[in-house]
Amino acid sequence: FAERATFVNAFKFDRAVGIGVSHHGKDWSVSGGYFFKDDFSGTSPGDDSNVASTRLTYSPRFENGLGLHFGTSALYSNRNGNDFDHNYSARPFLKQGDYKPLASESFNISSETFIGGEFVATYKSFAVQSEYGVMKNKLSQNEILTSTSPKYNGGYVEVSFFPTGAERLIDGKDGRFDNVKIASPVGAGGLGELLLAARYDKADLSHEIFGRKQTSYILAANWFLNDLMNIQGNYAHSVIKNSSSVKTDIVDTFNLRFMINF
Repeated sequence: FAERATFVNAFKFDRAVGIGVSHHGKDWSVSGGYFFKDDFSGTSPGDDSNVASTRLTYSPRFENGLGLHFGTSALYSNRNGNDFDHNYSARPFLKQGDYKPLASESFNISSETFIGGEFVATYKSFAVQSEYGVMKNKLSQNEILTSTSPKYNGGYVEVSFFPTGAERLIDGKDGRFDNVKIASPVGAGGLGELLLAARYDKADLSHEIFGRKQTSYILAANWFLNDLMNIQGNYAHSVIKNSSSVKTDIVDTFNLRFMINF
């Protein structure tokens, strides 16, 4: 897919500078770190985020070709102990533009805590994967719109298939997908590999009478030309509702991306 899951984008999981450690075996991994994230708003350094995170994975592969992956992750973030106004939002499966129909209310909070789980099953050319996560905010004493700490969630279920016979395999040492092996690449007399996929995606950023939630249905086709280049095409149909489940927006997007991996 050309875009990450909605809840991943909404919860703003981005790269940050910090210190990380990791360890792994043949089919498991554990990692963690402490990071510093500038909010780029021009405020003082005291408003920068301090982030602690960890991830555990177990990815066994069996002789019959079945591969499984189980993972869990957690994150805690604050701004040097200072309260701050915070909200979450996401574009409708398109990085361009500022249109974000899915958004939470902005509340004054002191910290945020995320817990997530992940699962993948692969067998020959087929794969099923899913992720689910919950983000909880600790409300500050200065907030007047609500008296209860907000809790948001999101997740997806995805199925994929290579009609050309390729496989998606998990590297047990880091709990991530290996690069697709191209048996007959374009440029060497072949046609590459074609991946077809479908995803059901949900994200709920509502709290009491505030915020919105989104359900999306996504189709994808990835053409792997060779080991370095692939073309991704996505179509997404998203339905956005308010906290009372009244439909507010319907968004259809088409995404086409050419990528070079090295």
